[in-house]
Amino acid sequence: MVVNYTGSNGAPEDITVTFKIDPQILKAYNDQDEIEENDYTELPPHLYEIDSYNVVIPKGEKKAVFTIKVFPPKYTEDDFFESYALGVKIESASSGVVSGNYGKGVFAVAIKNKYDGIYEVDGTFEDYVNPAFKGVYPQEVHLVTLSGNIVEVQYQDFGYPYNYAFDTGAGLSLFGSWSPVFKFDAATDKAVEVTNNYGQGAGSSKRSGQIDPDTDNYYDPETKTLHITYYLLQSDTKRSKFTEVYTYKGSR
Repeated sequence: MVVNYTGSNGAPEDITVTFKIDPQILKAYNDQDEIEENDYTELPPHLYEIDSYNVVIPKGEKKAVFTIKVFPPKYTEDDFFESYALGVKIESASSGVVSGNYGKGVFAVAIKNKYDGIYEVDGTFEDYVNPAFKGVYPQEVHLVTLSGNIVEVQYQDFGYPYNYAFDTGAGLSLFGSWSPVFKFDAATDKAVEVTNNYGQGAGSSKRSGQIDPDTDNYYDPETKTLHITYYLLQSDTKRSKFTEVYTYKGSR
């Protein structure tokens, strides 16, 4: 996090700023919100490290950075479902006056797994009910962390992030109650499961996801590409087949 000196010409001398983790700041933030589901949990000490609580704004400069190192590999599955944050305040400064408005705050900690990011997906789509339906590729998608080894697909190009869009031949249409979720074996990077974000057997058509067990479904950490083939099921019958390659473009 960045601490700023607001003087017009930069710091007149080296200024040492001392920070402190203050749980009372987080408690006060949670107490002012009547919706309990919006509350943050304090980030446990074993999940982060602070090398120094002191930072220096050099003479003539206007800012310095206070660093908190977070350790995602130490997260358990339960940790990924927590909304963690830290209450942080400026305890003191060797020169100048600490702002009453900006001298403290609550800083949320958002953790992403290694599959998370912005991707371009290309591939093929086959519909067994209506073969005239075709996939619309390539398109931009986000793979969004749900846990240490699970991501949901969020489609970006057509305004419906949780619905797969396809070409009917006469225009675009969407599958209702269908959006895939991918699960990986984090040790091997194999994709091991595809489910429906709406719930398996969702909607009036009872839609579910199923990975193709006869395909090598995997994430390549060197090229940051995901190769995956899976099915949309309706009432446990294969409705559509997706054969896709996701190519990493950047972080969200």
